[in-house]
Parts: sequence; structure tokens; C-alpha cells
Amino acid sequence: MQGGALPVIAKDKAAAAGDIQITIENGSTRMPVLEGSFLGAGGCLYVTVGATALPDEKTLLDIRPKLRTALAEGAVVDWCHGRVPMRLSADDSGAFELQLARTGTATLDLVEVW
Repeated sequence: MQGGALPVIAKDKAAAAGDIQITIENGSTRMPVLEGSFLGAGGCLYVTVGATALPDEKTLLDIRPKLRTALAEGAVVDWCHGRVPMRLSADDSGAFELQLARTGTATLDLVEVW
């Protein structure tokens, strides 16, 4: 977000659990929603598979997977910094490779908690 209001579910466009489309008011972000963008809404993570500009600074988003929870009018939709609770997929998942210069790459296998 570039400052100002976050994108939200549009007025009179509440989305029910199981829906695959949501209508948002764009807010003041200058970053467009593109196909393949991840977004956070209702504590879950989704990917945008289609985006259609609508009048009055609104956008219709096709998302996957289908909504896990209902989203009320005015619920925040964040594609700049989507956040979702996650946990390790298994206690022994992940790896940490320590290089000779004592720097390394961490790899984590995560799954959503919902």
C-alpha cells in the first residue's frame, strides 16, 4: 500500500463462504491486482486468477481456492502484504544450509492453519 485506505470488500457486495469472486473498492493503493497476485482476506490466503476493472474504482476478482469464510462489506483485502497463520508441515520439515562464510539459506515447508 502506498499510504491511505486499504482495499476493502465493496459496499453491498459481501461474499459468502464458497464464493470464487469478490468485489473490492480499490482504496488508495497504486499497485494493480494482477492475475497470480496473492491476497489475504479473512485470515486466509488466496491467489487471483482474474481481475476485471469496474466503474467507481471497484474491481471484480476471481480467486482460488474458494472463500473459506464469509467476508462482510468493508472487510480488508490486502494484496500488498497478505498475511495468514501458517505452521510447519511436519516437525522435521525444512532445511538450513550453512555456507563456508557462515551465511545460509533456510527452507521451510508450511501449510495454512484454518
